Amino acid sequence: MNPVILLNMFRCIAGAALCFFTVFMHEGYCQQGNQAQSVESGTVFSTWDRFEIDKLASIWLLKRFVVGKGVQIYLYPPGTEKMKGTPFDVPYAKLRRYQNASTFETILKYYNIHDSRLEYIGQIIHDIEINIWQEKRLPQTHTVQQAVADIIEKGKSNDEIIDRSCKYFDELYKASIQMRR
Repeated sequence: MNPVILLNMFRCIAGAALCFFTVFMHEGYCQQGNQAQSVESGTVFSTWDRFEIDKLASIWLLKRFVVGKGVQIYLYPPGTEKMKGTPFDVPYAKLRRYQNASTFETILKYYNIHDSRLEYIGQIIHDIEINIWQEKRLPQTHTVQQAVADIIEKGKSNDEIIDRSCKYFDELYKASIQMRR
């Protein structure tokens, strides 16, 4: 069997074991795992309604790999402190940008998601959000940055911007296997 498949199977089993332990021994529900099944459907996340690449990539990550179709994203005006559900990409949130990690990378780490394509996208987001003044490490960084900036600029509503950016990140995820080579 392919070693990569075996490694991914091992990670899934280890993640399931961690969830099982968490459910019965600690908090009553599983907060960490490898894929969307580890978080309850209908989970609510909230953020401010000013878009940039890290926020849009994080929304896509939450929708596609953490919660799935049941995720609800609430948008609030900047400065709002009381928000529904789990806040992200705001200064006081646990799931936010730090000096050495983008919000996207923080979510990957918090939910213990190990996927080489997501990690590669995380490197691109890091290149844009954290590696601001230095030379970009990845050749795709400028292309991705410009594509998302165009989505934001041309979007007529928050829903349209989120929908178009999720479709863009779906395609980037599919293409990331070829880009890494």
